[in-house]
Amino acid sequence: MTTLMTDPQKRPVLAQLYQLHEQYIRTMDIACGKYCHDCCTTNVTMTTLEGDYILSGLSPENSAEIMPLVRRQLKNPRFIPSLTTNRIAQACRNGEDLADEQAPADPGPCPLLHEGLCRIYPVRPFGCRCMVSSAPCRRTGWAETDPVTLTINTLFLQVIEHVDQDGFSGNLADVLAWVDAKRDPDSPRPPVSGLAPNTPIPALIIPPEHRERVMPIIIAIRALSV
Repeated sequence: MTTLMTDPQKRPVLAQLYQLHEQYIRTMDIACGKYCHDCCTTNVTMTTLEGDYILSGLSPENSAEIMPLVRRQLKNPRFIPSLTTNRIAQACRNGEDLADEQAPADPGPCPLLHEGLCRIYPVRPFGCRCMVSSAPCRRTGWAETDPVTLTINTLFLQVIEHVDQDGFSGNLADVLAWVDAKRDPDSPRPPVSGLAPNTPIPALIIPPEHRERVMPIIIAIRALSV
């Protein structure tokens, strides 16, 4: 996956990555279920590829329904990352010191949440798909996720960014607003505001003790149809 692809070429690759990750999640005993939405906050981040996948997968009517909600969120506090996953990996490889990025301590609910359900669930971004817990978050106050799963989630985050290496990453609201404006043929190319440029994978963030467990997934990713 080193050749730059167009958005239509990227979408089926992203769909395959989602499917592969879902296969792994199905092997786990998780507490997540319908109406479980404690992790559905304004701090969700994603790539512009995921934003394109969302808007391409929705009907014009559904897009017209969610975009006003998204634009309204642009006026509210939210996590706006300045670094992408692969940029962090690059810094770790180079021994750079990075300042911690602080997200709002008390984020509000995701603008796409409605009566405890996600309005875009079938095309939701990876940040939502990978947020799993072995215990109800409402009971503990946080997600309980084993270290290997965190490593696997990071692997997929790196690969998704790599596929979209000529795109950007940012908060869900900022990304969807940018992608929606970009898709409008009557609008000028929107300014890149609040988005961080994606980069190719510099090195995989896999602890030595996790490599044996993660290697089958790496092999499966390499075998995807591109």
